[in-house]
Amino acid sequence: MARKMNEAFAKAVAKEYQPSEILAAVIGDKPVSRPQATKKVWDYFKKNKLNKGREITADEKLKPLFGKPKITMFEVGGILNKHLKG
Repeated sequence: MARKMNEAFAKAVAKEYQPSEILAAVIGDKPVSRPQATKKVWDYFKKNKLNKGREITADEKLKPLFGKPKITMFEVGGILNKHLKG
C-alpha cells in the first residue's frame, strides 16, 4: 500500500504543466512541474531582491501575476496554481 502511495505521489509531483502567459513572463514558457515553477519563482524573487522576510514586493513583471503590490510567502503556491494548466 505504501509503495503505491509513494509511486502515485512521485508521478503527481513530476507532472508538467503549461504556465500562463503572465507566469511565462517570469519563468519561461516551457512546461514545468509545480516544484520547478516554485523554485524558478523564488529564484526570481531572490535575484531581484524582492523578498523581505515573509513579504514579497511585486515588480512590473509580478504585478499582473499577483494582482496586488505585495504578497506573503504563503500565497505563492496558490497564485502559481492559478497560472499552471495541465
